[in-house]
Amino acid sequence: MVTRPKASSPAPPSVAHRALPLGAILFLVAAGVYLPSLFHGFITLDDPLYLTQNRMVLAGFTREGLTWAFSLKTQPYWHPLVWLSLMLDVTLYGLKAWGFHLTNVLLHAGSVALFYRFLRRATGETWAAALAAALLALHPVHVESVAWVTERKDVLSEFMAMLTFLAYVRYARAPSFFRYLGVAILFSLGLMSKPMLVTLPLVLLLLDYWPLGRSPWLGPMLPFPARPARPALAPGRLVLEKLPLLALSAASVGLTLLTHEAARSKVAFPLSLGLANALVSYPAYLFKLIWPVDMAIFYPFPESVAWWKAAGAVLLLAAGLALALRQARVRPHFLVGWLWFLGTMAPVLKLYPHGLWYSIADRFLYFPALGLYLALAFEARGLWRGLEAARPALAAVRKFLPALCGLVLAALAATTLHQLSFWKSDVDLYRRALAVTERNFMAHNNLGDAYEVLGREDEALEQYQRTLEINPAHQNALLNACKIYLKRDRLVPAAGYLERALDLDPNFGPAQNSLGILRFKQGRAAEALQAWTKAAQASPDMAEIQSNLGLGFLTQGDKARAAAQFRKALALDPGYRAAAEGLRLAGQTP
Repeated sequence: MVTRPKASSPAPPSVAHRALPLGAILFLVAAGVYLPSLFHGFITLDDPLYLTQNRMVLAGFTREGLTWAFSLKTQPYWHPLVWLSLMLDVTLYGLKAWGFHLTNVLLHAGSVALFYRFLRRATGETWAAALAAALLALHPVHVESVAWVTERKDVLSEFMAMLTFLAYVRYARAPSFFRYLGVAILFSLGLMSKPMLVTLPLVLLLLDYWPLGRSPWLGPMLPFPARPARPALAPGRLVLEKLPLLALSAASVGLTLLTHEAARSKVAFPLSLGLANALVSYPAYLFKLIWPVDMAIFYPFPESVAWWKAAGAVLLLAAGLALALRQARVRPHFLVGWLWFLGTMAPVLKLYPHGLWYSIADRFLYFPALGLYLALAFEARGLWRGLEAARPALAAVRKFLPALCGLVLAALAATTLHQLSFWKSDVDLYRRALAVTERNFMAHNNLGDAYEVLGREDEALEQYQRTLEINPAHQNALLNACKIYLKRDRLVPAAGYLERALDLDPNFGPAQNSLGILRFKQGRAAEALQAWTKAAQASPDMAEIQSNLGLGFLTQGDKARAAAQFRKALALDPGYRAAAEGLRLAGQTP
C-alpha cells in the first residue's frame, strides 16, 4: 500500500542561504548569454508596427497614447501593458535599439530567477528548481522571444506569470481574500501583456495536485511532496476557486476576438488541414526542445499533411498521457509537466494559415516549455536519489549526473549564442530561414524588404519574384514588385503586378495607393485622385497615403483640401518630408 510521506521539514540553513545567491547567479547567467543582443538593431518584421513607425508609442507617455493603449483600436490584439512598456522605453532611451533589447533581456532574466524562486518555495527542492530555471535561461528555442523587440509581449507576460505563481503559492499556504486578489491582479497584468496566458488558471489546478498537494486527485504522491499547502480539498472546491480567474481568461478571449484581425478573417481552405497541422505541431515542438537545430523565424504552413503523420502524433500524445497517468503516484511532476505543455500549447496551434502563413513558431514555446523543464528537472532529481540507494556499480554513476547536466546546459548556451548571431540584421535572419526551410515564401518576401531598405533593389526584386513562384497570391510581394517598377518608371510591368494584387482585394489601401501612383505617372490625375481617396478611406493611418491624397488635391488646384491632407500625414508621421514639402507647395508652413 502506497502511503503519503510526511511533509518535509524546512530546508537547512546552508541550503536556505544558498537560495538567494542561486537566484542571483541564474539571473546573471540568463542576462549574460543574451548580452550580444544589445548590439542588434530593429528588424523589418513587426518592429515598425509596434515601435519604429508607431506614432503613439514614439510620442512616449501622452494622454492620447494612454487612451489608445487601452482602446480596442490597437493591433494585432489587446495588450495595453506591452504598449506602456514600449512607451517607457522610448521615454528612457529614445529610439536607441539597445535600450529596448536591454529591457527584454532583463525581463527574461527576471523570469528565470522568479521561476527558480517559485519552484523552490513550492517544492522545497533547491537544485531541481535551479536546473529547471537554467533550462529556461539557456535553451535556444527562446532566442526569438528575447532577441525580437516585438516579442516584448512574451517576456513581459512570462514575468507576470511568474509573479502570479509566487503569489498563488503564498495564497495556497494561507488562503485569504487579499492574497487571492493579489493573484487575480497579477494574472490580469499577464493577460494585458499577452492573451496566451488564458490557460494559466488550469496550470494552477495542476499545481494544486503537485507540488502544493491541495488535492491528491490520483492518489498519494511519493516524491517531492514539499510542504503541503493545507489539508486536501475536493476537486470541485478547487475548480470553484478558479472561476474568477477563468472569467478573466474568458474576457481576454473576447477582447482578442474583437481586436485580432486573424480571428475575424475567413478561412479559405479545408479545416481538416488545420487540424492535421495542429496535431503534428506537438511532436514538432517537442523535437525543437530535444534537438534545437535549424531554427527559423518562419516555418511554412504545409501544403498537405500525410495521414500517417497525424495518426502518429495522436499516438505519441496518447502514449505520453497514458504513461503520465500510470506513473502519477510516483512521478506526479511528469503528469503535471506533460499536461502543462499540452494545455498551454493549445491556444497557439495554427488551425489556419492566416497572416504570416506559418505552421509553428519558436516563440510559442516560451510559456508551455516550462512544464517540460519542470518534469525533466525533477526526474533528474529523482534519478539522483534513486542512485544513492542503488548497488555500488550503479551508485558510482551518480557522481557523473551533475557533470552531464552541466554539459547539456553548456551545449544549450553555445547553441543560444549561435542562434542569437542570426538576429544581428534582417538579411542574416531571413537568409538563415531560407537555409533551413523549404519553399519559404514569407522569408523570401521579407528578405526582399530587407534588401530594399538597403537600396539593393535588384536583389529585392529577385526575392519578390521567388516569393510569387511559390505563392502567386502573395499580395505584399505583388505590391512590393510593383513599387520598384514604379520607382523606375517601368509602368507596364508595374501595372501587371498591380492588376494581380487588386484582383485579390480591390479595397486594400496600399494597392489603391499604388494604383493612384500609377495613374498619376500615366498623366491621369483625376483617376489618381479617385484611387488615393479610396486608399485613404481603407488605410487612414498611413502617412504616405494621406500625403498622396494631398498631392491629388493639389494637382486639381484645391490647395485648402491639399493642405488639410498634408497636415494629416504630418500628424501621423511628423518626419514625413513629402508631406512637409507638399504643405509648402500649398502655400502653408508645416
